[in-house]
Amino acid sequence: IYTVQNSYKAKRYGFSKLRAKHFLQKHQIQVPQLYAQLSSLDELREFDWHTISGGFAIKPANGVAGSGIMVIKRRRGDTWFDIENNQFSQDDLYLHASDILDGQYSTWGSTHQVIIEERIPIHPDLESFAEVGTPDIRVIVYRKIPAMAMLRLPTRASHGRANLHQGAIALGIDFGTGKTTYGVDGNTAYSHFGNRALLKTFPNSDVPIAGLEIPFWDDVLKIAVRTANATGLKYMGADIFLHPEK
Repeated sequence: IYTVQNSYKAKRYGFSKLRAKHFLQKHQIQVPQLYAQLSSLDELREFDWHTISGGFAIKPANGVAGSGIMVIKRRRGDTWFDIENNQFSQDDLYLHASDILDGQYSTWGSTHQVIIEERIPIHPDLESFAEVGTPDIRVIVYRKIPAMAMLRLPTRASHGRANLHQGAIALGIDFGTGKTTYGVDGNTAYSHFGNRALLKTFPNSDVPIAGLEIPFWDDVLKIAVRTANATGLKYMGADIFLHPEK
């Protein structure tokens, strides 16, 4: 009833992270810096992983729900460490990228590409609430009006990804105040109904979920609406990271 209102032309931006990235840049909407896009094993073999000085993420261009994403936090010599401090060699990175090129994580299309882009660090106001990984804010925009929003907090269960289907935590946000209300645990949200799935405190603690203030809340809503207007999507979910410096 909602998604059918989106034209095919507008929906193309949801089918490819690369297409969406290039399009948003043209409209002066900030996106993570792109380090490389690889379309073949030859390009992958020629890519020098040592040219990236900071953290980065390896993604399929047309994946969904966090599938196939590997987030590297730092490098020491010829060893790379992900956000859970697991160690990877250059061969490990190559193997993961080659799996993406083989279409292992893609959800549509016959052309598979690897994206290597900037890792977004955690905003200090949110750092103490995420076990591992970088939180983001998902805003649902319907016909140019923000309708719903949630703060998505990665967990160890979600392996640092902010996807509920992977086990992240989601906190509802009050639109008037920009503060969190209640939450759901991605591990149980799809197996329970009603109030049984609601969280009032963070798991394994007595810290209340309600009242966490989202930084730059007005800007978050404006960016979500600008993105919806630019793409022409009538019904859209915008995932927005809060960078600590940019």
